[in-house]
Amino acid sequence: MLKDTYVLDKWTIALGKVGTMVFVIIILKIWGGAMNWVHNTNIWWFVGAFVIIIIKIGMSHGCCQCSVPDKVAKKKKK
Repeated sequence: MLKDTYVLDKWTIALGKVGTMVFVIIILKIWGGAMNWVHNTNIWWFVGAFVIIIIKIGMSHGCCQCSVPDKVAKKKKK
């Protein structure tokens, strides 16, 4: 079994996201056809892609728990 030895902290993840945003801006600035495509595409396609990606990330990290827990604590009656 492989050990997961590479740990990402919140700053590494945040800088990776900022770096990706800067890369996209550079591509849009250099390649005019891509910028025209972005301007001509309906905003709801981007919103839909954003929602799907956020749901997928949440499901892969256990944030969206769809199952009932095995043990449920019950209050004792007095």
